[in-house]
Amino acid sequence: MNYCETCQGNGWVVTSRGAKRCTDCISEKPIDQRERIDERSLAQAVKALSVLAFFPVESAALAVIGEALSSMCPNVPSLRYVVSRACTLYRSWDKCGIPGLRQIVCSRYRPADGIESGPTDAYPMGLPADPTLPHNALLSGSPLKRIGPDDELSGDLEFDRKLRLLAHTKDLNVRLRKKTPEPPSGFKLITAADIERAVQENRDRKAREELVLE
Repeated sequence: MNYCETCQGNGWVVTSRGAKRCTDCISEKPIDQRERIDERSLAQAVKALSVLAFFPVESAALAVIGEALSSMCPNVPSLRYVVSRACTLYRSWDKCGIPGLRQIVCSRYRPADGIESGPTDAYPMGLPADPTLPHNALLSGSPLKRIGPDDELSGDLEFDRKLRLLAHTKDLNVRLRKKTPEPPSGFKLITAADIERAVQENRDRKAREELVLE
């Protein structure tokens, strides 16, 4: 499978105005004729999905599923990935369905028909990480882009302000970044020599007091 260095394989990049689709990703480039989805590849994909329980056997239903796959998958590698991932995430077709297939496509590729996926009943918060993809190397120490305090997080200024306020209230490192208060004017730092001198002066004073008492 092709791997995009720009987006680390996830299809998205962070800009000064927020996140956007990666224009350098393989899904944005012209499709090689050898990777275009043909009838044979589509038939094999639909047949492979039949391992899911309750998968339909009616020809009309199979035609609808094949048409959906053909419209959303940009190339043959994406088609194979969607089928493989669906069989990994789901045990039955009633939990997956066409919305589940589209969610898988959009998690890795830009859909060919341009229709993005929303949350599904099975995965309302998004799909779990795919350990087979190279972009998961980010979790093991690859550098991430750090957003600076002056970077624009969103084109919506009100949303940008609220997001910054939320990040500040949840920031556990605020105390660590606070500056040490400046000492008052005339403040003198006490050194070890100062302490030793004060101890010796105290001993001498006590010695003089004892001599007077004698």
